[in-house]
Amino acid sequence: MAKSGDGKAPLDPATGHELAVCDTRGGFFLYRFHCDLHYMPVMWARYAIIIATSAKLVALLSGIIAHKTIFAGLIARD
Repeated sequence: MAKSGDGKAPLDPATGHELAVCDTRGGFFLYRFHCDLHYMPVMWARYAIIIATSAKLVALLSGIIAHKTIFAGLIARD
């Protein structure tokens, strides 16, 4: 039975017995797949991700501010 590195094992809430879990690397793969770009040095890829994420956040916030009258109209009670 696979246990986590801190000595804790997942338990079945109904019976209290240890659950059998598969030892996969899926979580690590998904993290690396979404946060790194292939064929680029790791730090350059992460900086590119940071810049793209920041640009999307600025676009989202500026869109909300620019269209505040639309949001105010939706929220306003008559």
